[in-house]
Amino acid sequence: MNVFLIAAPVGIALNYALNTSETAVFLVSFVAIIPIASLLTFATEEIEHQVGPIVGGLLNATFGNAVELIIAVAALLKGEVEVAKTSMIGSVLSNLLPVLGCCFFFGGLRHEEQTFSPLLTQTANSFLVLALAPVTMPTALTLVVHDRVLFSHRKAIEDYNQAWSVPAAPTGESAAADQGAEEQSTGDAAAADSGAEERPTRIEEPQLLLSVAIMLLIVATVVIAFCAEFLVGSIDGLVAATPLSKNFVGLILLHIVGNAAEHAAAVKVAMGDDMDLAISIAIGSSIQVALLLLPLVALIG
Repeated sequence: MNVFLIAAPVGIALNYALNTSETAVFLVSFVAIIPIASLLTFATEEIEHQVGPIVGGLLNATFGNAVELIIAVAALLKGEVEVAKTSMIGSVLSNLLPVLGCCFFFGGLRHEEQTFSPLLTQTANSFLVLALAPVTMPTALTLVVHDRVLFSHRKAIEDYNQAWSVPAAPTGESAAADQGAEEQSTGDAAAADSGAEERPTRIEEPQLLLSVAIMLLIVATVVIAFCAEFLVGSIDGLVAATPLSKNFVGLILLHIVGNAAEHAAAVKVAMGDDMDLAISIAIGSSIQVALLLLPLVALIG
């Protein structure tokens, strides 16, 4: 993974070079963001180990889906509203469908029978309903109301979106922080249960100094912001040169950029017979996007 870090300076150079294919800029920036997003996650976890569960949970909630937020904001700044919306929808759907499905599939290949907590799934479903119900109301209005009536009430619908986003954003921050703490406790409990009879539980030590981890977090965020700007700016050229559509890029490709490492982690723990943690990672990411990122993007837009 670290080998692909070289793609970041290459992507920056290609963006400022003359007569460069926008498809090449998109591909290089796409590849560059994946390892940097992994470094961002690593730095966040290192800081979380050293500042405690409360501050660490808030930090994880803030930077857990930072790549998706940066890409969405970059799309809004360039007027690509559809790309911003489809990237958010793609993040929610990808974690609920292919990622969770891969957890069950690959976990089932290795283990004949697996179990998970019903309470965990019920809580996650409640959060998803809470997050997605307000989002679906404007969409339902556009489907059932006449275009002329809809146009006359367009300002009211926009005001509704803004009003919903104000309380939803802090609620999402709190829920995401609780979800991060729950994932950590779930993983710790599973590790303790599996290793109680064999060996003492090993305490994971931080690998970086706090100052180094904070610096890594800042640098990774800045580099991702540059790469995301180049990525979004080259979408028009990519769509013109290939059969891909903007909706496909937003729904399928953009969410892979920020969640590749997280997706792999969910499948890995599922193959290790820890379905509670796998479900927490997969559904928890969707909850963070639906409860936190969607309101923030609505407020920014």
